[in-house]
Amino acid sequence: MTKAKRRYTKKDILVRRIYTGILLVLVFVLSYFTYMSYSSKSKLNELTTSYISFNNNDTTDMIKVTNLKKMSNSNGISFKNKSVKKFDISGNVGDRYQIVLYHIGNLIDNKYVHYSLIINNKVKDTNILSNMFSSENGGIVIYDGKIEENNNCILRMWVDNSYQDSVKNVSYEVRIK
Repeated sequence: MTKAKRRYTKKDILVRRIYTGILLVLVFVLSYFTYMSYSSKSKLNELTTSYISFNNNDTTDMIKVTNLKKMSNSNGISFKNKSVKKFDISGNVGDRYQIVLYHIGNLIDNKYVHYSLIINNKVKDTNILSNMFSSENGGIVIYDGKIEENNNCILRMWVDNSYQDSVKNVSYEVRIK
């Protein structure tokens, strides 16, 4: 083999190794970003997270408020309360809607469960579930109102400190009808 051919062969091998190295780095970088984007997405676990479905006007929108804790009313209303759900209600301005709570597997007496409902940064109601009226399908109506331009809602729920039993897995489903 001549000197020129050997040099060309060495150069060709070097170029191929560089291209192979660049391709491997690109594969690793793309794999890393794909993995990170997948792992950073929230995974839905219906026992511990909430969901809102706005897929169809004929369906009921639902939110789950889970793991209520025992606390005083002042802490329940405050930011210390982690059993908080924020949601928006949309539709035709002037249409009526209700926010209804349903027990999820817990049999806690309603006189121990408190809530605070804030709509458009105004406290609409802070009450005890036992003071509210029941709906025809067994839920507890905590708000009955009309849709405004903006309906940004915050719902805080907690269990009164005087409740003696365990509050493990005290959860409610919130439906907007």
